[in-house]
Amino acid sequence: MMNEIEKLQYQRWLNNSAARQQERERIARERRMPPEKIALGIARSLGMSVILWGEPGSGKSFVVEQMAKDMNVPFAEVILAQTEATDLGGIPVARWNPSGQPEMQRMPFEGVKEVLAAQKGIIFLDEINVDESKLGVAQNIFSSRRISGVPLGPDVWIVGAANPMETNRGVCGLTPAMARRFIHIDWSPTVVEDEILGLVPPREVPIFEVRPDWKQSVEFQVAKAKVNDFLAEHQQLKWAKNDDLEDNRGWPLPAAWERVIAIETACDLLGITRLDAKHILLSGSVGNRAADTYVSWSGERELLDPELILENPALMKEIGTTRHDRVIITGVRLVKAVQNELTTERVLAATSALNQWAELDGAAEDIILPAIKDLIRIAPTQVKQRILDESPNIKEFAKVVRNIPAGTTTGFVAKPLTNAPTIRI
Repeated sequence: MMNEIEKLQYQRWLNNSAARQQERERIARERRMPPEKIALGIARSLGMSVILWGEPGSGKSFVVEQMAKDMNVPFAEVILAQTEATDLGGIPVARWNPSGQPEMQRMPFEGVKEVLAAQKGIIFLDEINVDESKLGVAQNIFSSRRISGVPLGPDVWIVGAANPMETNRGVCGLTPAMARRFIHIDWSPTVVEDEILGLVPPREVPIFEVRPDWKQSVEFQVAKAKVNDFLAEHQQLKWAKNDDLEDNRGWPLPAAWERVIAIETACDLLGITRLDAKHILLSGSVGNRAADTYVSWSGERELLDPELILENPALMKEIGTTRHDRVIITGVRLVKAVQNELTTERVLAATSALNQWAELDGAAEDIILPAIKDLIRIAPTQVKQRILDESPNIKEFAKVVRNIPAGTTTGFVAKPLTNAPTIRI
């Protein structure tokens, strides 16, 4: 039988159920998506040009065209190997101007007319490295953001596709001047092969929208400070020499680190929790070596020292609500720290830290449940019940999911829970 306080706590849990369910559904959808699709969605939200590196027929144009359909915007595919450079520059035609004088004008290339007229949509430049004579044309389109002499507005996204040199004879590499303008993404046919074969219906590519003033956000300032701190500690990665290039794709240089700041900002603003998707974008910007070093440094930097949390449990809230993976890892580290020096005060400090974070999130009791269980398992006998009494949300959550045996006044049997099922989103 629940008392009045427990009834209020239970009602609060029920009231949050709709928001909780929406968040879980969003996370579940994100977890099912291939990381390449999430990376594409983030890049598009920032308007960053992308080159997809993949074998012919691996679904590069398929997935980009599907994005355009999902966004309900025009899509233009231009196969550079089959297109004359003069077409992309605009077909020269003599016209009479309003004053009656003849002048030369350029007619837009037929394949991109719809995108140019709407000034929104996706232009997909395929086979950009098949014909070396067309590389300059492609580079000019990306750098000047003009095609057929017409400037492209901010709502037009340009995506390129290239064939890997190691498995395709006759293709050429990109010049450094061109390669530095893109995020490079390795594209595997396994990403969309079932969709291409018709075994499953086309699956969405997430259509993210970053707020227009993202450069004025707190998240941008945090990301900028973070990248600057990293570069201050890793001066050798601020700007790579030519012999550090990785297949003329991404490599460290100031413009690439600016992209990293934008990627970090977008991921925070959008609540992206997929580290594999973010790593694809980081590697495609600054290269694998620099990205690996940065990710490793970030992980060590962003995990709070458990001893500091035990001294001040409110610090747990600084992890925020968008990175459940950090909360889980921090919970494991807290339990280990408490176990290494087991006192009642330290057990209760860890309990308080976990519950303060749960109050901040309001819909993720299952995220801290494993750590709470482990604290109960290792705690002195006289403290076990107190841990649960100070974790009201966990207690009500556990009752609902039938993870805690009934039959006591608290609805909980204080015994080792090592074999209890782990509840995940």
